[in-house]
Amino acid sequence: MNFQGDWYHLYSPKEDKHGVKSFEAVLDFFHYFNGIWHVDEAENKSMMIEGSIAPLFINKDYILNIIDNFYANTMSYSKQQSSTERFLYFIGRHNAEFNIPIGTQTVQVRNRIGIKRDDIIIHEDDNLIDLSIDTDTGSFCTAIKGYYDFQETGGEDSTEKEPQKVYDYISPMASKYGVYYGEPIYDERYSDLEGIKEACKIKQESTFKMSFTLKASLFDIALNEGDEIRLVYPSKGINMYIRVVEISEDFDSDGDLIDAEYTFGNENISAQYRKMQYDAIMDINDILLGKKPIPYSVLPAAIKQATQVINDGDNTQFYYRANEIYGVNLDNPLGVTRYNANGLGFSQDGGETYSNAITYLGVVTEALTAGTIDANRITIYGSEGYNRIEINGSRIKVWDSREPDEYTLINNGRIEARGKHQRTWLGQTSTHDVSLRFEHGYIRARNNSLNRSLYFSDYGISTYADAEGNNDASGSLLFRDPEFSGAEGGGLTVHSTYGAVAMKSEYSKAVINSDDTVNLESRSYSVYVRPFMNTRNGLNEFQFYVKENESSSDTDGALLYGNINGGATHGSGIRFSKASSDSIVYATNINGDFGTGKFHASEFINASLEEYKENIQEWNGDALSSLVETQLYEYNLKDDANKKIKRGMVIGREYDTPIGLTSGGGISIYELTTWHTRSIQQLNERDNDFEARIKKLEAK
Repeated sequence: MNFQGDWYHLYSPKEDKHGVKSFEAVLDFFHYFNGIWHVDEAENKSMMIEGSIAPLFINKDYILNIIDNFYANTMSYSKQQSSTERFLYFIGRHNAEFNIPIGTQTVQVRNRIGIKRDDIIIHEDDNLIDLSIDTDTGSFCTAIKGYYDFQETGGEDSTEKEPQKVYDYISPMASKYGVYYGEPIYDERYSDLEGIKEACKIKQESTFKMSFTLKASLFDIALNEGDEIRLVYPSKGINMYIRVVEISEDFDSDGDLIDAEYTFGNENISAQYRKMQYDAIMDINDILLGKKPIPYSVLPAAIKQATQVINDGDNTQFYYRANEIYGVNLDNPLGVTRYNANGLGFSQDGGETYSNAITYLGVVTEALTAGTIDANRITIYGSEGYNRIEINGSRIKVWDSREPDEYTLINNGRIEARGKHQRTWLGQTSTHDVSLRFEHGYIRARNNSLNRSLYFSDYGISTYADAEGNNDASGSLLFRDPEFSGAEGGGLTVHSTYGAVAMKSEYSKAVINSDDTVNLESRSYSVYVRPFMNTRNGLNEFQFYVKENESSSDTDGALLYGNINGGATHGSGIRFSKASSDSIVYATNINGDFGTGKFHASEFINASLEEYKENIQEWNGDALSSLVETQLYEYNLKDDANKKIKRGMVIGREYDTPIGLTSGGGISIYELTTWHTRSIQQLNERDNDFEARIKKLEAK
């Protein structure tokens, strides 16, 4: 039927003695969704609201409109659930609320429905008739600690954050109930004081349940579900906003409103929906009412076993006594059940001991199987009372009260094992506060004492989560690295941003073996090779070095050897010309300077094969005159500390060394030898001419 723009489905008809009929009614949305079933299942699956609720509306008659933003949450659901059950479950898990505007098929999902009505105040001394407050919720508190302003603790790019500030919220209710702290808020999403204040206030107000009902006639303007109004109750220390959680309306046969009541409370609207009439048509009630049996195949093994034990108890006998009920298994007389005002016990030794019992002290059991344990705080103690397991909300902590800084923690996709341990590393023994964490897709080895970490992931191993870090980063072992192998190479790189990268073998050898080239590269400085470091006297090192010059054709290369970096430097080198016009190798000092070194050899051979030469012509020029006119000099080399006298030619503007003998900044020995040979030929020709003249004179 259509009522004031919305369609409802009627069921459970009733008729009183006057013939007046009544029905239960459910909104079409829930009736429609109750006919859609799902056979998939999930356990602890992290889902965004777009992946949980949104698929329920694909190709359906109703349209989903997600208005606010929601965080992901873990979901666990089983097979054979209707869309109604899934929808209400997801709404609760995302801490969301929803409404369906009258006359539409659009489901709006928000953080909170309704509006804040500052024009209305309900006061204890004015219009408040009756108020029910329930503080026996297991989580009631009057104070909350809120941690906020989270900052990275392991460096600029670390994923680990710790709170820098803490705020203590104490409710006015503490004046009546005392200061009792509840579970703190430890959430890195809170960055400022105002945000954490509001969050602490809301969480404290959710630890107790409050409700009251007022006639709608007390209000000039009608209220809607979810609207918030201020409640002031001085005797209870309450000054807070409270919401309309339910509206009860009576209509006459013409559909006109006769009367209405508002139920106010501080419970989430989505929780109210799960408690209202929609539960009556959900599948779980069918099971509870026996209309639909639970499939035996899906029962856990422990439930099957318990079911079998109870169903096989045909041959049992109960005795109803004045002070107790006593049951005996006639096939096993030692198996007894005893129930009295003190408790219920099950024994397998004729009642001597009850290893499975329920008393006012608690529950004792050898084995416990539970589909769901819903509790805010659970602590499981070991036999000595020191070791304990604490379950608090979404966190499980295993620790020893004697060593509170040593524990194992499981919390929202994060596992941490922490403690103080003495360890020996490279001969040094120390005690540090360390932890091993599974978090954010990493395995993280954390030294809390030294404020450093090591991250393991499918990318590699690094001292920083991003494998870069800042000036205190040590380095990374990068897998599938394309830098040197190309995009498809998947190479392996040992990397450090600010530290040295070393490979050391203490008592054996280090090998670089490659099928392709082996490249030794330095972006800014030299390459050093130091053989026999411990078995030869002095500092003995080779330096591969490139001379610094403005022109790229003048950046000659040098291979230097000697005591290059230690104290008084000395040694020698070979310099290789890079100029395209010359292919020259120089003997140099330890700085690779021109004209500063010597070559010693038993023989110097200049390449002179015909195959190396072209444009070959006879040369019969006058070398003798040029050499005779060339001035020779005595001099000292500038870098010769002994100032040994040397003799030879000098190349410069003030000197007349023949150009044909020079090559670069030196004299070509091969050219000079050729000039000497030509000079000898000229002297020989002159001598032959003199001999011929002498013979003619002697013949006269």
